[in-house]
Amino acid sequence: MVKMKMLALAAALVVPTLVAAPAFAMGDLPPLDPHGPITRAPEIDAGSGLAAMAVVFAALCLAWERRRTA
Repeated sequence: MVKMKMLALAAALVVPTLVAAPAFAMGDLPPLDPHGPITRAPEIDAGSGLAAMAVVFAALCLAWERRRTA
């Protein structure tokens, strides 16, 4: 039980970091001058967005199925 909680906590910390990493790599975050240049966010096309949503949906389905059968 503790192992699963630690795994869930690790995933909750790692996933947002991996999602935000491209934005952090694009420029100076946080900007030193609050009125300075704004960092551009990476654009995502429709195919990549759908693929990302499919991955999240599949992970949720897998977690639900594992909890249902446990």
